[in-house]
Amino acid sequence: MVLQFECSDFRTLAIMAMLTLLSCGFLARALGHGLLTIPHSKNNGFPGSFALDRQSYYTTASWWLDRAFFVLPTVTPWMRPGHFNYVDAQNLYKDFPQTFHPCGCYNPHGAEFCAGVQLAEGFGETTMGGAEPTGPTIKPPKWFLGTEQETAFNLYANHGGGYIYMLCKRDTFLQCRQDHLADPIRGSSQEQVDAYLKCIWDCFEANVLEFADTQWMDYQAQRDLNVTMKITSKSGSDTEPEGTTWRWIPIPDTTQISGGGEGLCSWDAVEAFSDAQVEQLFAEDFGPKSVCDAGPKNHNPNNWEVHDKVRVPNNLPPGAHEVIATACCFCGGGKSAVTVARQVSVRRLRKRSLGQDSLSFIQSTKNITRDWVQLSQIPSYDSSVHCSGSYALDRQAYYTTASWWLDRAFFGSPTVTPWMRPGHFNYVDAQNLYEDRAQTFHPCGCYNPHGVEFCAGVQLAEGFGETTMGGAEPSGPKVTPPQWLVGTEQETAFNLYANHGGGYVYMLCKRDSFLQCRQDHLADPIRGSSQEQVDAYLKCIWDCFEANVLDFADTQWLEYQAQRDLNVTMKITSKSGDTEPAGSTWRWIPIPDTAQISGGGEGLCSWDAVQSFGDAQVEQLFAEDFGPKSVCDAGPKVHNPNNWEVHDKVLVPNNLPPGEYLLSWRWDCYMADQIWSNCADVEIVDPNAPTTTTSTTTTSSRTGGTTTGGGTGCVDEPLPAQWSQQGRFDCTYFEERGAAYSQPKAYCAHNAISTACCFCGGGVSAVQTAVQTVRKPRKRSLRASLALIQSTKNVTRLNSEL
Repeated sequence: MVLQFECSDFRTLAIMAMLTLLSCGFLARALGHGLLTIPHSKNNGFPGSFALDRQSYYTTASWWLDRAFFVLPTVTPWMRPGHFNYVDAQNLYKDFPQTFHPCGCYNPHGAEFCAGVQLAEGFGETTMGGAEPTGPTIKPPKWFLGTEQETAFNLYANHGGGYIYMLCKRDTFLQCRQDHLADPIRGSSQEQVDAYLKCIWDCFEANVLEFADTQWMDYQAQRDLNVTMKITSKSGSDTEPEGTTWRWIPIPDTTQISGGGEGLCSWDAVEAFSDAQVEQLFAEDFGPKSVCDAGPKNHNPNNWEVHDKVRVPNNLPPGAHEVIATACCFCGGGKSAVTVARQVSVRRLRKRSLGQDSLSFIQSTKNITRDWVQLSQIPSYDSSVHCSGSYALDRQAYYTTASWWLDRAFFGSPTVTPWMRPGHFNYVDAQNLYEDRAQTFHPCGCYNPHGVEFCAGVQLAEGFGETTMGGAEPSGPKVTPPQWLVGTEQETAFNLYANHGGGYVYMLCKRDSFLQCRQDHLADPIRGSSQEQVDAYLKCIWDCFEANVLDFADTQWLEYQAQRDLNVTMKITSKSGDTEPAGSTWRWIPIPDTAQISGGGEGLCSWDAVQSFGDAQVEQLFAEDFGPKSVCDAGPKVHNPNNWEVHDKVLVPNNLPPGEYLLSWRWDCYMADQIWSNCADVEIVDPNAPTTTTSTTTTSSRTGGTTTGGGTGCVDEPLPAQWSQQGRFDCTYFEERGAAYSQPKAYCAHNAISTACCFCGGGVSAVQTAVQTVRKPRKRSLRASLALIQSTKNVTRLNSEL
């Protein structure tokens, strides 16, 4: 945003305001999370931003730092306000340098994509980012020296944490560019970019603005509907710049407090309401007084603007300045969004929300998916989606592994999302959507999405049964892919941390063909492949998968926290006809996203989608997460249904040649311009030609369990069915899963594992004897999340709001 300041002698001081926000989560990249609205930002945030529809908000609110944490993704920026800097951003991932600029960079590319550098570089100019480089020109406000001036921002996705405002004189801002960057900017060396970023950050951090003693929220930019908030801050030696005071976001994110974090509950943060009407509106959005941080709008408080007053120093030199507001996320997921006064938008790590969904039932054997979706029933390649226990991961761990996705996907306008034409958005569309930002769209998902070498199954988790955590942790736990008999129905499942509605499909590609595509078309090393080679490879891969779209059996159900007996049978709704591949049938996500129906969209309300409940207990759990029967799509967990796995059965064709295959799960979003995909390894078996293999395991004569880290006198007991997945997962597996997150005993928090497993202090004492066991091929059912067939290709990584 651009501001003008007037000194007492009436000399004009022009200032550009910049707001930086950190968002956690999907994805991957999170769609816009927040906007600086007062002053009007260079990133095109303004007091009416609350009225933008979700897609328009996301499109303009993507000025951020995708990933930001200290050592582990659970140590997020707000734990050390201001300490995460541009050098940390560049070095966080070896193959994924990020550009961290005080004015924010558009999701975040090189310096030329940062606000005020090349986009909206003129005084009063704004920008919409990559999609719309030029926004409206505005008249910057005037600020007098020695006065208190109002600022405000709006959040579409709340990740807690806090924020700060800083100033930089515009002459200095421009001089940094002139002194250090090449012309054109894109031709700058890394050394030039580093020198430029140091210059810019030094300028802003030399002028941190102090807060006045007031903070309030306005409802939908209406001055008379306001709530005075109690002020909570962080200051002292552990903030940067040293001695600065950062202010807390006054409304907690969902489960921020109840999940054991810091902060104040929504009602505890209130000092006073302006009248009874605004108190009622507050209750509607954040729940009654008995609710701490689980109200309908705690994570999506877009109706409210957070207002402060900052003190303009008396000794500020007159002239043009940049004003920056910086915010840090509290929740794990570690995204940092930065916006300038011209454009202020915060995107949900839906970070690109980080990990939104994951293929869980068939553990996404390739992706331990990084975004908000995880394939859970069949272990997926993205190791985050590899098991039906994905629901139990904390938000940051889920996001870290669930980031296998296509960041932007729409037809003509971001409001025409992929689910409006299922399957039609293809790899060519992804490459051409933005002239300066080519995306790689792969059936197994690409890690946020870089070149084809970052796609699951290509170079990451290329071996059969291997999984990957993506860029941060290339190797995930190895899994044993399930066996599917031709002519049978097999179970699949996935889990969502962030729901965007829409629907999905499953496809198969024979592994020989999958590997041949790489051998025929890509260079060695893969990074050296030309665009023509990559195009030929992607065509080959997509042709392979799309030739084998699996039909669904006539069943769909939800399971609560991977417990078989807590299930809900759903009414099946599908799309066919105008779908790709031609003649394919896609299945709807059975739970609508927030405001999907009430906002005028298609689909069924949560309760209308239910066929029957397994028992009264699961009906109560359903009501707790999705609201009572009178609520359509505004329940506490409709956007974050991570407790539930979506299960289906797919038909394995009779004529499918036996062998090793990759299973792709593709989700076309409805309420977001995104597509998520995972892969899992499966073995197709001909029942007329069974084979046997012999393996040696150490077992207990009492339990048949295997010996783990508890010592020679300890033997693991069998795990309950919801954890073992018909014997697919044992204690060693969960110990290794925890170790992948640097927490070997993470799963010991679950009583079933703590009791059964030696590494948790459980198990039984027994004399160990080696026995030979013959493993015969058997039908392995996949569960509703691609966890059972651990997605050996993508263990999906992680989206705040998409």
